[in-house]
Amino acid sequence: MTTRSVLTGRRIRNLARHLGFFELGESVSLGLLVTAERFTAVERIGLTPAEHGLTLLPVIRGPVSRFNAEGRYLIRRDESKETAYRTVRWKWIERHGDERIEREEWKDVPYLRYPRIFVSPSSVELSLVQDDAGAFTVTAPSLPYDPQSAELLHQVNLFLELFGEVHVLGAGRVHLNAGDERRVNWQLLPHGEVPWDVLRAHLTPVFERARSQQKRAFLNERLEALAAYGPEFTVVGAGGFTGYVLFAFPQRNLFVLESALYGNATYILRGDWEHLATLTKADLLRGDLHEARVPHQATWGEQLKAYLA
Repeated sequence: MTTRSVLTGRRIRNLARHLGFFELGESVSLGLLVTAERFTAVERIGLTPAEHGLTLLPVIRGPVSRFNAEGRYLIRRDESKETAYRTVRWKWIERHGDERIEREEWKDVPYLRYPRIFVSPSSVELSLVQDDAGAFTVTAPSLPYDPQSAELLHQVNLFLELFGEVHVLGAGRVHLNAGDERRVNWQLLPHGEVPWDVLRAHLTPVFERARSQQKRAFLNERLEALAAYGPEFTVVGAGGFTGYVLFAFPQRNLFVLESALYGNATYILRGDWEHLATLTKADLLRGDLHEARVPHQATWGEQLKAYLA
């Protein structure tokens, strides 16, 4: 496989300056030729073991890969503030004569903030392809050249953030057929009812994504509550899906997608696991695919009962 150009550095801002040798609309294929020196970096993003067709959403290594996996919020400081809610653990003491009883529960506390608009993640997945000589290349989906293309600019900067370089592939590129893709965005945990303490040990990477002790406590309650409903199986996200857990109730044609990211939501999905496992994160979170979205608020448990009780 040949390369037309090699870009290095941390980020570019001008496509025309670096890829101006392409004609408007010409197909651009980006990748990274995997050498022995680069293999550690490839393994670090989750593309292991090396085999043709291995495909995943890469792990988060910086702002570009974070937007790729999680999206971002645009804060509208030009608009008036709105009321939002922060879920906190509320503790108080009840007095019954001489007896003091400590109580606690989750409360939604209002506060003012500027409106936010969610920008969906780019969800660019990377794949390993192997040529006839046995050499591997990390590739991304081809895109038409346009010097104003935000998608193409994102792909370039994603490679630069993850690997420090990106190869503009030329003639002889091995194309990956849809049937060759083997997505590894999810890891299947043991089937059947698993005790919570055993399941929790498998979910350590999920808890690591919660950014405070209180958020971890709220996450623990949500995950334990979902596990108590007895899912047939549970899968945890890998790569850029790290922090997500899917509880499967196929007998009810129901799947519950939970996230460690506080302020996100629990998604109620219908369908079959074989299909859901092939979807990008952007597809999974798209409004027309989930039946319901249960916000991470104090009433979360009660709202969930409508679907699982």
